[in-house]
Amino acid sequence: MMPGLPQTPAYAEASIVGGRHYIEPERVARLVKVRAGRQVKIDEGGASYTVILWEGVLRHSLVPVGIHREQLAAIVEVGKRKNVTVQVLPFSAGVLAGVIPAFSSFSFDEELTVEAVTLENLRGTSVLEGSKDLVAYANAGQEGNCVEVAETATHGRAVRDSKQADGPLLAVSRESWRDFLQQF
Repeated sequence: MMPGLPQTPAYAEASIVGGRHYIEPERVARLVKVRAGRQVKIDEGGASYTVILWEGVLRHSLVPVGIHREQLAAIVEVGKRKNVTVQVLPFSAGVLAGVIPAFSSFSFDEELTVEAVTLENLRGTSVLEGSKDLVAYANAGQEGNCVEVAETATHGRAVRDSKQADGPLLAVSRESWRDFLQQF
């Protein structure tokens, strides 16, 4: 499932309604509104935010296909912000890719140091701020096989291995990227 912070209202509603337990429509609306309100924290110039998505989140929709496509387009838009990094943990990372739960990390100043981590679970969102927790989650992206995606000046995409900042880039045109996203 897509982590809550970058969820569109439609994706949030569909994932809440499609959960294991019935939730009153009024409560669903409140939960969607709260989730949307939290997104202010990662507006352009806000807190630095890194989201690591398992490839399965991109390929396998848990919500109706139209809502899933809208969500994928939204995560691309969120990833364009200077303070947001979107990384994808591919299937090729092995079994561990499915074991690591979705999480979000935050940095609140110029230096990209993980200062808080949020985890979504059945009871809501947990915030981790303990030093051992922060180190473990800060290293999670470095130990996995993640890729970073950034928009180019021509609106295409540049893709690289997140562990090799100076390594090779795969550059794709805007049209190729669009075609790639439409597969999902």
